[in-house]
Amino acid sequence: MNKGIKNYINNCLSGIFYSKKNNCEYVFRSIYEFAYFYQLEKNNDVLKYIVEPFKIPYRNPYDKKTHYYYPDVIVYYKSGLKIIYEIKPFEKIKNIVVQKKANATKKYIKKNNLADKYLFITEKDIFKSNNDYLTIKKILKSQIRN
Repeated sequence: MNKGIKNYINNCLSGIFYSKKNNCEYVFRSIYEFAYFYQLEKNNDVLKYIVEPFKIPYRNPYDKKTHYYYPDVIVYYKSGLKIIYEIKPFEKIKNIVVQKKANATKKYIKKNNLADKYLFITEKDIFKSNNDYLTIKKILKSQIRN
């Protein structure tokens, strides 16, 4: 399923995930992203998904400048529902910058009619058990190329 996985860079696993569902490659920047893309491939309710589908301006609360944010993924369901997901560790979703990006995204998608919802996906959603995490880690480890 994957054409190339790079080793750890700055303590973060990254690589290329090949989507059979979309017939294209996507970059993943964490084990959480890899695992969620893997789940989307197996979910029969998912018609397609696009990784980092568009850029959204937001105001950084620290430097007060406009920056751009790329949501992790928009998922198109067979039901017609479109949801934008941000994949983050649970401990980071309360971060002020993360919340600024989320608020800017909610306003942007409403104004431009791009999606029905914006939601966070955390390790609690992705891994239902420690075994789920270990399985994904094993899949990744078997495919690492330096």
